Amino acid sequence: MSRLLCDILVDLGVRRSASVNRGEDALLRLSHQRFDAVIVDSTLTEMNSIELIGQIRFGFADERRMTPVLLTVSLPTIAIIREARDAGVDDILLKPLTIGGLTSKLLKVTPPGRTFVETATYCGPDRRRHARATARTPRRRKDDRPPGDILV
Repeated sequence: MSRLLCDILVDLGVRRSASVNRGEDALLRLSHQRFDAVIVDSTLTEMNSIELIGQIRFGFADERRMTPVLLTVSLPTIAIIREARDAGVDDILLKPLTIGGLTSKLLKVTPPGRTFVETATYCGPDRRRHARATARTPRRRKDDRPPGDILV
């Protein structure tokens, strides 16, 4: 699935995407290269997806810990959503993925000036919802495109 997702991201205009199959490989890749976003599949085996998100949030001492993280989930339960939220995931993508849903989530988690919270027990996006004016025109600005480099 990650290869297909990478192909979709290229079609969406993402400059470069990389695919890994293990959580350890993702952490190694993140330690050597910066990404604009990370998409984690909930079906990771050797290191579960929640552990990987926790490692991203608490394992890096620099701005890599603030990399937006999306989690793909087939059957979301309250427990999975809570675990992901508490681990610091930015948002959840429901499977089967759609191009519109993927684009929408990427634009949502990568806005300029995104607020990030760091405490002793939580490291992740600010969960408070702010009132925003809704746009009635199509997204055409340079800022409205998906981010450039994504690890899948």
